[in-house]
Amino acid sequence: MKLFLQIRKVEPARAKADIEAVLAANNYISANIEDMELKFSRTATNQNPLFDCTCDKRPGDIAISQRFIDSLVATNDPRINFYFVKQGQPTFIGYDNGSNQTPPTTSTRARLGVYPIDFDGTSVSNGGSAPFRFLTNFMTLYMRAEAALTLGTENNPRGLFRQAMEASMAKVGVIDKAAADTYISARLAAYDAATTANAKLAVIMRDKWQAQLSNPFETWNDYRRTGFPKLKIAQNAVNINEIPTILPYGSSEAAANTNAPPQSNLNKRVWWDVD
Repeated sequence: MKLFLQIRKVEPARAKADIEAVLAANNYISANIEDMELKFSRTATNQNPLFDCTCDKRPGDIAISQRFIDSLVATNDPRINFYFVKQGQPTFIGYDNGSNQTPPTTSTRARLGVYPIDFDGTSVSNGGSAPFRFLTNFMTLYMRAEAALTLGTENNPRGLFRQAMEASMAKVGVIDKAAADTYISARLAAYDAATTANAKLAVIMRDKWQAQLSNPFETWNDYRRTGFPKLKIAQNAVNINEIPTILPYGSSEAAANTNAPPQSNLNKRVWWDVD
C-alpha cells in the first residue's frame, strides 16, 4: 500500500487499482498490536541505538527542533509530553534548525522521551526499550486517508483521518482522553474548514508529520511526495534554497561504484516526486 501510494502522482490509475486490491484482500496492518517494529530492551547490549547515543555516548549531540516543538504547542498536541522531557524547565527548550547561535546546555534542553527512546528524563541506566516503528496501524490509516482523498479508494477520508489520530494517541500512550479528544476535534475542524482537497490533504499530512516522530525516513518521503507540511529551509543553508529532495551517496559508496552519477544537486527529484 505504501509503495502504491508513493507513485500516485505519476501512475494514479495503477495506484488506485492496486491499493483497492490491497484493501479488498484485507491483509494489511489494521490494529496497533500488528505494528511492524524492531524491538529493543533495557539490556545494555540491546537498547534502542538512539537511546544509547543520546543518553550515554553522545548526550550533547542532539537538540530537539524548536520548529517541531512550536508546531506541537500551537496545536495543543498532548503527545508532546510523551515525545520529549523538559529537564526541569517550564517549557520545552529546543534549537532552531540550522542556527549558528549557541545551543542550550544539555542540562536545560528538551530531550527525547518515553515514546521515541524510552527515556523518562531521570535515569540513563533504566531505559532504551522503545522500538523502531517501520510500519504501524496509525501510519496505515493515514495512508488510507490520503488515498481516499486523492484517489477515491474509500468513501470516507475524514473518518480514516479520525481513526489515524486515535490510533496514534493510543500508540503513544496518551491516557488523558479529554486532551486527546480536544486535539482530534480541533484537527477535524481544520479539515472541515479546508475548501479544497489539497487543503484537506495539508491538514492530514501535517498531523501525520507530528504523529510520525520516530520514523523520519517515511516523513521525508511524505514531504517529497506531497510537499506537506509546508516547512521552511534550515537557517544558514549553504548552496541550496529549498529542503533537499535527495541525499548524496557517501564518499565510500561513490568510490566503490565509479559509474554512479554525480549527486551535487540536492534539489533533484526522484521519479515519483513530480511537483
